Amino acid sequence: MLLPNGARLFGQAIADTATTARLAQLSAAPETFNGRTIRVEGTVVAVCQEMGCWMEMRDENTQAHVRMHGHSFFLPRDVDGHRAVVQATVVPTHRPTHCDEEAQHVTGQLAQIELDATGVQVFN
Repeated sequence: MLLPNGARLFGQAIADTATTARLAQLSAAPETFNGRTIRVEGTVVAVCQEMGCWMEMRDENTQAHVRMHGHSFFLPRDVDGHRAVVQATVVPTHRPTHCDEEAQHVTGQLAQIELDATGVQVFN
């Protein structure tokens, strides 16, 4: 869906009530955000080339692995390099999955935090 500001929306609309946080805040104290819907911004640095079911995003110093909630929506595979706003919840620490390993291979870095996104806005 194309928004009035020129961004493309995938999944649910970003709620005005979502808590805005920086990736570094999430990485430093993920437990602070447990159970809360958050809004974060960053640059897309990689996207799943099979389905668009995950992306890696970065801000100045922190990288996050973002999965699309329950495969309920997917991103175009050509959005790397674009700025994005994500509405998500923090995923508890877990063993790396195939998607985590694939993302690490593409970016050369293991994400410091994982997010479960319900909505993503990608700016052109």
